[in-house]
Amino acid sequence: MANPTPLELTTDGAALIELDEEIDGDEVGSRNYRFCKVGEPVPIKSDDNSEFEPQCLPSQPLAVSERFRLLFIAHPQGFCVARTKDVMASAEEIKEKQTGPSVQELSLVDVSIGKVSILALSADDSLLAVTIDNHVHFFAVSALLHKDQKPSYSVSLDDSICIKDMRWARKVAKAYIILSDDGKLYYGSGQGPPSYLMEGVDSARRMFLFHQYTTFFQ
Repeated sequence: MANPTPLELTTDGAALIELDEEIDGDEVGSRNYRFCKVGEPVPIKSDDNSEFEPQCLPSQPLAVSERFRLLFIAHPQGFCVARTKDVMASAEEIKEKQTGPSVQELSLVDVSIGKVSILALSADDSLLAVTIDNHVHFFAVSALLHKDQKPSYSVSLDDSICIKDMRWARKVAKAYIILSDDGKLYYGSGQGPPSYLMEGVDSARRMFLFHQYTTFFQ
């Protein structure tokens, strides 16, 4: 532990403590958790069209719903939805038998919508945002479970702008922010078009701004 010097007061009367030495404490182990690999990798698709083009790799190809115990996985023609337990069982089967069903074969629904860049679940897992070029398509998870392949609604940026990143707000239902590939930041909510916020957002400011807006938008 650090050894504090005697207390001093700041101009507003608050106590000031200066630390002149830091000593690391002992590590305390825990048996409350354990991580282990489940089986072997499971292929997304079993046919020859399962590989992404090197210049069109999705930036967020996977979304996980703990609430519904589902996996949302992008493939070159769209995305599919599968139950987590089924994919885990396939991983174990592949480990034991060197063969097993692909994610697409296990899927509850396979949505052919085009080359997906981002899959992002809302904070309450009720909506899945799917970005393609300058478009964001919003799917109700409950509808996907009923094999409905049509988005509930969609929004778009200008035709010449592609979406680089998209994040959901943590406190506001159906609110989100979008970063375009030319460094412009947008805010959206519900079915209305996204509103322009600022430009010149580079990689250094990106995570800071995303944290600020997703946390504090009310």
